[in-house]
Formats: sequence, structure tokens, C-alpha cells
Amino acid sequence: MKEDAISMQWVIKSYINLEVSIERIYTTLAQYIKSQMLTIKIEKSVFSGISNLIETTQKLKTQFNDVFKPTEFKDAQAVLIANIKEAWNDDQFNITVNFNEYIDHLIQNKFKGMNKQEKYAIIGIFYEYVIDKQSFKVNYTSRFVRRLIKLTKDLPELEFPVIASIRKKNSDFLSDYDDFIRQMNHSLKTIDQFREAQNNNEI
Repeated sequence: MKEDAISMQWVIKSYINLEVSIERIYTTLAQYIKSQMLTIKIEKSVFSGISNLIETTQKLKTQFNDVFKPTEFKDAQAVLIANIKEAWNDDQFNITVNFNEYIDHLIQNKFKGMNKQEKYAIIGIFYEYVIDKQSFKVNYTSRFVRRLIKLTKDLPELEFPVIASIRKKNSDFLSDYDDFIRQMNHSLKTIDQFREAQNNNEI
């Protein structure tokens, strides 16, 4: 695959030297990536389906960027991102719901067997591809509250890096996160005080 990229780079340079437009080449490649993304099926396991979609996209995007370096070919990069967004937000993926389920699975399972830093980065990247960010936020907040109830003390360590990754793309994302955590800590403290009073026969 590396040799293919080198060959393609040679072709691109030849086109540029001959002052021939390369737009058709990178547009065709970007559309190919979109078509490959759309072949992915979200069936029994949403997590597996979204994982496959993300992995396929990342692999093809890397190959594209090996040829069309993002810093050198900004027009090509814009076309690539537009095609990725179009596929990522296709109705078949129901992405504002299913991407949240993917994130929920990772957090609920405490990123077991995963490279956390890599997953945090991927979540931020693919959040940026989401078009209906308001709908995504509503779904995220709903699942976050359920995680807060279930994971309590373990949650901040697992959740905040995810939110921080998203905030690199949207600084206002889940702006009331600190309030949620503060309320949780207050509730836990109250419960602990109640239990301590019970143990001391004060109640």
C-alpha cells in the first residue's frame, strides 16, 4: 500500500508539473471513500457496526492523506471531509443516536482492552463530522445522566477525557458537566454522613 501511495504521489506531481488539474482525481478518491463507508451495516451490534465504520474511515482517510498531504492539498482535504461527513450522517447510521451508543459502550466498559488516548482522539474527530450536533448533545446528555447514576465515583475519570476531546471541537459542549458532578458529590457526601450517623446510633 505504501508503494501505491508513492506511485500516486508521482502521478500527482506529474499532473502539477504539467499544470493539469488534479481535482477530478482527489474528488473520485473521496467519493470512493464515501461509497465504502456506506457499505457498512449496523445490524445486531451497534458498537461493532460503528467501530467498523470508524476503522474503515480512518484506514481510507490515512491512505488518502498519504497521497494528498493535508498541509499541501487543502482543497483535496475539504472535499474528503465533505464526503466523509455525508456518509457519516447518512440516515442508515442514525449517527446522533448510534455514535452515542458507541461512546456509552466504551465508558460503561471502562475502555477495557482499549487504548484510551486513541479512543478519546477518535471520538473528538468523529464528533466533528456530526452535522446535527444539537441532537447529538441531547442524546449524549441523556446517556451521561444514566451513567452518572450507575458509575458515580468512577465516572469523572472515565467521562471527562471524552468531554475534553469533544470540547476541542466545541468548547461549550455539556457546559453544565461540573454542576452535574458537584451535585453527585454532594449527594454522595450526604449519604456517607447519613450512614456514619446510623453507625454512631445518632439516627
